[in-house]
Amino acid sequence: SLALKRTVSLNNKAPQHASLEQYWPEYEGKNTEISNEAISGAADEGSFFDYASLHIVTTASLTKLQQLYPEGHLEARRFRPNLIIATNPEQTGFIENDWVGKTLTIGDVKFLITDPCPRCVMPTLAQGDLAKDAKILRTIAENTVHVPFADKALPSVGVYAKVIQPGVIKRGSVVIIE
Repeated sequence: SLALKRTVSLNNKAPQHASLEQYWPEYEGKNTEISNEAISGAADEGSFFDYASLHIVTTASLTKLQQLYPEGHLEARRFRPNLIIATNPEQTGFIENDWVGKTLTIGDVKFLITDPCPRCVMPTLAQGDLAKDAKILRTIAENTVHVPFADKALPSVGVYAKVIQPGVIKRGSVVIIE
């Protein structure tokens, strides 16, 4: 509260009808609206996720982005995934875009791939030792699929998923998409 100079509270569960005020600096100066939109669209009730609780990215996508923007620092941590799937070298490009609606099995766990993961300005912001880099979003926008999200067509990297069979995942577990 002191740092923000207003009263704030820390909760372990989202309040009923929680909303997220969004700011899109890439549209600054254009005729835009600030709106409050419901959060946790595909996440469990009461969670604090923007949309879904599980985000998956492949090394194929990260490698493709690095090839498209070689001078950029396109590390996985910019995209904040829960899981990074190491793909075979012959698997190239944004392969997880083709997984939407399919079942992904890793170890004992089964996931339903629900949606592409739309990207806003977050991966372009400075994070730790990674500098701010607006060209990251431009590279994504020019080379990936665009998905409707929050009344905008947003470029995507990675996919959202939900667990349909819990279990154990170990490093090196076989990954099957069907």
